[in-house]
Amino acid sequence: MVLTPILSLITPISSLVWVAIICLVYGIAAIAIGRITIGVYVSLLVSLMFAADIPLASSEYLLSMTRDIGPSIWFAHIPLFGFLGMLYFQDKKQFLHITKEEIFLGAFIIWTIFAAAITDPVRLDAPIYFALFILWGGLIFAAVRRAHRILPISGRTTMSIIFTAVLANALFALTEILHGDSYGLTTLGELSPEYTDQIAGIIVGPITLPVGTFVSGFSGMSFILASIIILVAPFSLSLLFEHSPYIKLAGVLSTLILVVVLRFTASDAARGGLLLAIGIIFAYIIVMWLRDNRTIDHRTLVIILTMAILCTGIVLFPSTMSGTPGEQSIQQGPETPEEQHTQKDTTESNSPVDESEVSVPLFDLSNLGPRLQQYTIGVSLFTEQPIFGIGGGNFAEISQEYNLHEQKPIHNVYISLLAETGIIGFILYTGFLVTVLRRGVQGMTAAADTIPLQLVILAGVIGYLGFMFWDHLLFNSIVGSFTFYAVCATLVSRKQDNNNLRLSRESRTGSQSP
Repeated sequence: MVLTPILSLITPISSLVWVAIICLVYGIAAIAIGRITIGVYVSLLVSLMFAADIPLASSEYLLSMTRDIGPSIWFAHIPLFGFLGMLYFQDKKQFLHITKEEIFLGAFIIWTIFAAAITDPVRLDAPIYFALFILWGGLIFAAVRRAHRILPISGRTTMSIIFTAVLANALFALTEILHGDSYGLTTLGELSPEYTDQIAGIIVGPITLPVGTFVSGFSGMSFILASIIILVAPFSLSLLFEHSPYIKLAGVLSTLILVVVLRFTASDAARGGLLLAIGIIFAYIIVMWLRDNRTIDHRTLVIILTMAILCTGIVLFPSTMSGTPGEQSIQQGPETPEEQHTQKDTTESNSPVDESEVSVPLFDLSNLGPRLQQYTIGVSLFTEQPIFGIGGGNFAEISQEYNLHEQKPIHNVYISLLAETGIIGFILYTGFLVTVLRRGVQGMTAAADTIPLQLVILAGVIGYLGFMFWDHLLFNSIVGSFTFYAVCATLVSRKQDNNNLRLSRESRTGSQSP
């Protein structure tokens, strides 16, 4: 994530060649020190962050699908299947143990295919590839879950790796902000310059910095990067409770970088999701302090409150589009596959249409009208076919029949579940989500002087699911969904070796956590 983009930009050698060279060196090092399985696990978690694939169909066919749904081999597939094979031969009994979450996901995949076969949707291949997309996410969940059972890996280790990889994406995105566009490293997952869009600007003194879809890192698009930032931002905040001043400082700097980059992604829905995630953490800390003010010393409390104010201020900092009212109609859809690709990657950009009187200070509501139209039509489709739905991934195909000229999925995963997979599909998938959240809450035990790691992960997951009330990335973004399933598997992990993060009592006493 560091050497490949730098070497790709300063040398004439292509990025994929550098990927092969660096992975070869990494593999040799893992073999030399005898840590092959864990080395593959680390490579799996890092490769989740790259929206880079080998297409198995024509570009026209892939563009006709929704984002990352379709026949492709992604970077993460390579270590995923290798890692699953290693775990199987290492402990077959643990590997073959199926969890309740996996039963829900498996039943949802089967139902999606069965419902499509029954209803004969407008496009039959869309539900098949949609089910395959969910299968890949389920395999990520299964791999991470089994890694915590079979290998000497704790939940905190997994979150540290995911956090580091997301932070690396954010740092690269920070250079994109200063550069004013993407660098064209599309083979690594960066959004192509021809599809980037500057949506607004943020004025800082005499400087106006661009806000737009090009702030993507290697995730494929800015809103995808925003989604994975939401997942790890609470973990970054948790570093403030470590006894080491260097780790505290790293927590402050990394949190500020993540929040700043998210603000420049142009996703107002992601801003709300981030506020929800970090708000859960701060609320928990305040409740702890009110219950027992000896738990947190005044120095730590000052740091917490300062970070709360800084993060909130950055997230709410206005852009040139802030206060834009909602729209009443939708612009005409794209006519060519290239324009369609551009439109589906800029789902929150403004369009020249009539405005309503609905506006919220500091937020851009220019796409509120089209979203509400999608929701209304989605609910209507559900009432027409409440059992089987219209077929996974089919909303974009039939949207033109309802005067929605842009072929886009519903920007709400919950209404999308109802409309496309019916009430049974909705129950099965939300059953997976509820089970994950319930297990996370059940495992959230902490002593008087600790903050549970599972609280940190739970806050990120809830913030992400809040964001998905206004977006669809969980069902069509490789980076967004793969990272989400990996974090969910960590949340339900019962191996919590030293996972609780010490609060400032240790810094006062000078003690070290075991």
